[in-house]
Amino acid sequence: MRNLAGLWRELFPAEQCRLAQLLIERVVIADGGLEIIWRDQGWQELAGELMPGTIGAELQEWEQQEVAA
Repeated sequence: MRNLAGLWRELFPAEQCRLAQLLIERVVIADGGLEIIWRDQGWQELAGELMPGTIGAELQEWEQQEVAA
């Protein structure tokens, strides 16, 4: 998951929604653009999902194998 932008299109819509809710607290839209307020705890939870022995770690291994092939 080093390249979340590249992986994003591969995710099911429900997983995209889950990740967005996990990582984003709110989005502020203004005349000059937008500001994303991130959830610090969400990033920690995502990192925990990628620890060895988790499904996220398996996904990372699979992604690395795909790149190497």
